[in-house]
Amino acid sequence: MHGHMIEVFEDWVAKDHGIDTWHAAKKMVGCDVKDNAFVTRQYYQFHTLIGLVEAVSDLLHCTTEKVLKDYGKHNITYLYSSEYEAILRSQGSTLQECLSNLNAMHDHIQKSFSEVDKFSPPVFWCEASQQEEHSITLHYYSHRGTFFVPMVEGMVEQLASYHFEVAITMEQTALQDKAGCEETSWKISAVEKSLSWKLSQVFSNEQPAAERSSDFEHTKIAKCPFSGKQLVPTHKETKPFPHSKKEMKSCPHSAKPSVPPPIPTANRTRSVSFAEKQGDAKSQIVLPKYSDERGDFNGISMDLLRQVFPFHVVVDHDFKIQQVGVNLPQVLENEAENVMGKHIQDVFRITRPVTGFTWEWRSMNNLFDQNFFMSPVLASMSHKNIEQEVEFKTAMLTLSKDNVMFSLCPDVKNLQHLNDMGLTLSDLSLVTSQRDAVFLGEYVAQEALKTNSLDKLSKDLKSEQKLSTTLLYNMLPRKVADDLRMGKTVEPEFHENVTLFFSDIEGFTNLCQQVRPWDVIDMVNQLYSVMDSLVDRFDLYKVETVGDSYMCCSGMPEPDEHHAEKIANFALAVIECSRHIKSPATGEPIRLRIGIHTGSCTSGVVGNLTPHYCLFGDMVNFTSRHESTGAPDKIHCSSDLFGRLKYISTSASQQFNFKARGLVDMKGKGEHYTYWLESATDSNPFANPRALQELSEEAKQLITSEKWKMRRYFQDDSCSGASSVGKSMDNFSTDFSDVQSFAIDNVIEESARTDFSGTTGGDASVCSIISVGSELEDGGHDDGAII
Repeated sequence: MHGHMIEVFEDWVAKDHGIDTWHAAKKMVGCDVKDNAFVTRQYYQFHTLIGLVEAVSDLLHCTTEKVLKDYGKHNITYLYSSEYEAILRSQGSTLQECLSNLNAMHDHIQKSFSEVDKFSPPVFWCEASQQEEHSITLHYYSHRGTFFVPMVEGMVEQLASYHFEVAITMEQTALQDKAGCEETSWKISAVEKSLSWKLSQVFSNEQPAAERSSDFEHTKIAKCPFSGKQLVPTHKETKPFPHSKKEMKSCPHSAKPSVPPPIPTANRTRSVSFAEKQGDAKSQIVLPKYSDERGDFNGISMDLLRQVFPFHVVVDHDFKIQQVGVNLPQVLENEAENVMGKHIQDVFRITRPVTGFTWEWRSMNNLFDQNFFMSPVLASMSHKNIEQEVEFKTAMLTLSKDNVMFSLCPDVKNLQHLNDMGLTLSDLSLVTSQRDAVFLGEYVAQEALKTNSLDKLSKDLKSEQKLSTTLLYNMLPRKVADDLRMGKTVEPEFHENVTLFFSDIEGFTNLCQQVRPWDVIDMVNQLYSVMDSLVDRFDLYKVETVGDSYMCCSGMPEPDEHHAEKIANFALAVIECSRHIKSPATGEPIRLRIGIHTGSCTSGVVGNLTPHYCLFGDMVNFTSRHESTGAPDKIHCSSDLFGRLKYISTSASQQFNFKARGLVDMKGKGEHYTYWLESATDSNPFANPRALQELSEEAKQLITSEKWKMRRYFQDDSCSGASSVGKSMDNFSTDFSDVQSFAIDNVIEESARTDFSGTTGGDASVCSIISVGSELEDGGHDDGAII
């Protein structure tokens, strides 16, 4: 099936049940297509949608029938808000007409797909029920079986409600491939019987007079070309046009009416007389014979009929062929005389609708209000030398009480299709618009290829744009990123109430000397993944990571009155969840030192090549001092933050347990009285023992589910063997020790233990990532490691 079906399904799941449900469904079926990346006109395997439907059914704990029915209802809403709205609204004035025209709509849509041969639409046909009053019968056939039956029910119900504003009931009377049934059928009735006229024209006399309008009221009335007077019918307003001179008030300035009497139109209901004749004695009728002599059907010249409709077939009430169009014998590759008098089933077979119709008038009457398709029976053709089977789009027209014409038109999609059928444009009727339709089909086919290509590029572009936007929003606050993209200057902003969080890993310097760098990176990556998830959980803003140091805040970029409580809860959660992360050197859980402080600071964007969002102010340096003078597995809290949580914040006054540490000498700051934040009370819903246990289990699952691959940063792909790679790994501690010691001792230690002083009045700033590079002697590979 084409991507449009899955595209609509994705839209329904994301809008009604959330994007997370859609992501989970894709993961369950192993679908790696990105969001909104299904290409509308691209072909996909049928089992893709089946798997997604079943996955969503499991996630929502409901049946697949319920999922498909809701999806069908959304399908109608989606189509009416798309480029197909005009097509849907023009299908008919009643539900029966609309459903009967679905086949023609599918035939039109088929031309807009590049892989036409893979487009296999279902077949619909609808009729007024003869057994039940005020109801219509819908028949549905699909080569995919009955999987989409619930979806069809949802679509029909939504179509009746959305377009015709009538509530309906659908009673299933037959199911395809069950009990010998070839198609699925429903009896459709209006909930309010007074609205049955919206279902079919058969019930039109039940339509309220206020809503009923005659055809004549909407017909442009002819005028006399001399006097300008209107020519009005003298009786029965409901007749759209007069049929004789007596019915016309002629103008005295014209000898003849300005509108000539039209050729009598065929009455589709006249075909019922054929059904009545089934089983009766044959009527004594004189049928026109195929010859060059002039004859007529109700005044229509046979020769004219053969020229105007070059592919038509005229049959009698026994389906015996009486006349064929002038070009039809050429397509059949047979002489006209060889098909005259034959039963039509010996020459043609109905290909679409694929089932439910036989060459009996009682069955064929259901096709009078729609197009259907026929193909020549191979036995009727003398030989077969065309590359593609000829298929005719067919409509029935009553010529007289004894004759019906099947007006055939080669179902041609484009010029190549025409050539494959062994036809040329000159074979098509000159007085119809089919030649223009073929040229239009050629244009549509070419545009479909371009559209499909553009659709794919558009999906890829949107995906890449979303990826770049997500990456940008992860690096900068949303407002700042949007301003930078629009070329605006981001002015520095002062934040009065902000709480900061700093952390680092105890013994990180010694750890880096004992293990390989990719093991260190894996460990830090696990820690930061857990902390990032907690940042998102507590609605904080991640500012920076420098080596093993992690910095985040609350109260900026957007103000938050609960900034202190959120940082305190986050710090307790980090201590609890970090126990699942093991040191690659000892296998024991890592231990963090954490410092938290509240105050005011200024934020701004610095740099042009790689713009960076930085915090400036004494509180940044002061928070760093609390982290560096802290203890493993402890949360070092400033007196300012203690006072806010204990005495100022009404919501948190009884939610945290503190222990006084006393005076602590901080480099460049003197002695300050500090506290340990030990735990949260049971009244704290975010960090009480039960809440922390749940967060700890989530962190454990996050760590165990991720596949932390070994990163071969020092592997040289140009090496012919693995000996040099193995040597470089085995001897890594000695080859890299000098550079490693320099990086750790002289860079990280200094940046973590000294002032974060900038060049402007001693303001503190955290805005750099330390990168260490080295070149291996044996591999010649220049490597960079973030430590």
